[in-house]
Amino acid sequence: MSGCAALNEVIEFTVTLLVPKNNVGGYVNTALDLVYDLVGAIIAALVIRRTDHRRALK
Repeated sequence: MSGCAALNEVIEFTVTLLVPKNNVGGYVNTALDLVYDLVGAIIAALVIRRTDHRRALK
């Protein structure tokens, strides 16, 4: 899911560059969204790793 969110942010960034009055949050908004997307992806990876590790022990 984080990949989809990151793709959305890239699209928003492109709109910010190409369309002068676009009502998209701007550079700071896009950067913060990407940071939170990264944090979400790291948390998801850790949960998957932990779940996988438990499954391997059984």
